[in-house]
Amino acid sequence: MEMEVQAKPQNGSSISVKGRQEHAGSLAASDSRQTMKLLKQDYESEFVLQKRAVLSNILANLSIGKVILASGIRKIGTSRLDWALIESPNTFGPNKSPPRSAFVYPKEHRLPSEIHYSPHEDFKIREIASFTMGDVVVKRGRSTGATWGRVNRLQRNINWDELGIQSDEWEIVADRFEFASPGDSGSIVTNVRLELIGLVFAVDQPCGGGLRAAFFTPFNSIQEDVRRLSGGSLGL
Repeated sequence: MEMEVQAKPQNGSSISVKGRQEHAGSLAASDSRQTMKLLKQDYESEFVLQKRAVLSNILANLSIGKVILASGIRKIGTSRLDWALIESPNTFGPNKSPPRSAFVYPKEHRLPSEIHYSPHEDFKIREIASFTMGDVVVKRGRSTGATWGRVNRLQRNINWDELGIQSDEWEIVADRFEFASPGDSGSIVTNVRLELIGLVFAVDQPCGGGLRAAFFTPFNSIQEDVRRLSGGSLGL
């Protein structure tokens, strides 16, 4: 899910990359084609139709826009950063949390009645917030649709073999299903108060089966990095 953000330069600076701007490649074509096959097997919901339209556009266009600013894959403190700010006016839509009705299919995704979450149909996410361990959070991703989970009370130490680094990351876990799976990276994560708290960036690969856990980057960490690199900030 692409996120609509506004760059807010401070002190006269602009959010840009020195030198030549690079085009951001779309999602891997093979990944997009596989997702399209899965969507064709799904029921004809409005969300599925929207995802088909977005994927069709991606497959038809090799570039989704120009990279304005990016972190590269690196560590800040004990956590990993891997984000990019892309000028892509043709791919994003309004920042909306999924309606409660989206948490119906499959039945394991249903929100328990005791969780108070009822966004208005026209509500758009306007606030960025920090999170508390144990918070209930939701996301709508390209692979798994609308899911909910809780922020784990402990960070996970992860060994990124392909990068040769270790980091401590915030984890979202669900009871009977996977909060996210490959293809959901970049999905916005909100709390039940409809505030943006982060972006999904990875899922684990459990040994011997079991459910994947998802890892997210707190948006405040991305905001701080944007300020560090450019002197500007992001707003919704």
